[in-house]
Amino acid sequence: TEYSDKATAIRDKKPKEEFIRVLTEVPGKVPKTFFFNRGDFEQPRHELLPAGLTVIKTSLDKTVEIPAVNKELPTTGRRLAYANYITNGQHPLTARVFVNRIWLHHFGKGIVASPTDFGKLGIPPTHLELLDWLSHDFVAHGWKIKRLHKLLMTSTAYMQSSQRSDEYDVADPDNLLYGHMPVRRLEAETIRDSIIAVTGKLKTDLYGQPVPVKEDEVGQIVVGIANVDTAGRQGKAIQMDDRKFRRSIYVTVSRSKPLAVLDMFDAPKMEPNCEKRSSSTVAPQSL
Repeated sequence: TEYSDKATAIRDKKPKEEFIRVLTEVPGKVPKTFFFNRGDFEQPRHELLPAGLTVIKTSLDKTVEIPAVNKELPTTGRRLAYANYITNGQHPLTARVFVNRIWLHHFGKGIVASPTDFGKLGIPPTHLELLDWLSHDFVAHGWKIKRLHKLLMTSTAYMQSSQRSDEYDVADPDNLLYGHMPVRRLEAETIRDSIIAVTGKLKTDLYGQPVPVKEDEVGQIVVGIANVDTAGRQGKAIQMDDRKFRRSIYVTVSRSKPLAVLDMFDAPKMEPNCEKRSSSTVAPQSL
C-alpha cells in the first residue's frame, strides 16, 4: 500500500492533457481531389474542383463558385466560401431543414416527417407554404433562434389544448392538421434539470468546465470525478463542488459512459445521425 500511495501521488503530478488531435495540411500545398471510379480510392480518375453538390442543384439554384485558393487567407478558404454559400439565405435547404428541426422539437413531428431526408425519397411536407414562410421569416430576421422559438410557442397551434375529439379523430386520425396539441413526454435533460430545480440546487451559471462523469461501485455512470488506478480499482471518492448540480447541457457526454439518469429516459446515443429522439412505450424504470 505504501508504494501504491506513492504511485498515486506521482500520477497526481502528471500535467493535465489539454490538447486534441487534428489533421492539418502543409502550408502552400493544396491537396488535389479526384473522382474515384465506383468509389474506389485506388481508381482515381479526373480531378475535381471545389463546388456545391450537384445532386441537390435545382434549375433556380445558381452554381456556387468556390475559389481553389483564396490568397487573402492563410488557408485555401474553400470551407469558408462553402459556409458562406449555404448560409447566404439563398440555399434551398439550409433554412428549411433548420426550421423543420425546431418545429419537430416543439410539436413532436416535423412539417417534413423525415428530418434527414428532404430529397425525392423523403416524406413530402404536410404544410409546404408554412415551411417556406417560416424559413423566409427566419432568414429575414437574422437567423435568430430565440425569436423562432418564441414565434412557434406563441402560435395558436402550440398553445391549443391537447384534448381530443371523436370528430377530429375521424377526419384527421394522424393529427396532420393539428386539431389538437400532441402530448409529449419531457426530454431526459429536462427531467433531470427539473428534479434538481425542485430541490432548489440547480446551478444556472453559464460557460465553464464540463461536469465529469464516472462509473460508481455498481457500474452505473453517475456525475462525479473518477478515481481509478491503473488496474481499474476504485479509489476513494473525490468530493465535488456544486458543479454536479449544473444543467444537463454541461454534463460530459461520452459514447462509452452515458449518464444513467439520462439514458433511462431515452437520451440519444452518441452515434451518428440521431434524426429523432425516441420515447419508451414502457416504464423506463421500476417504480
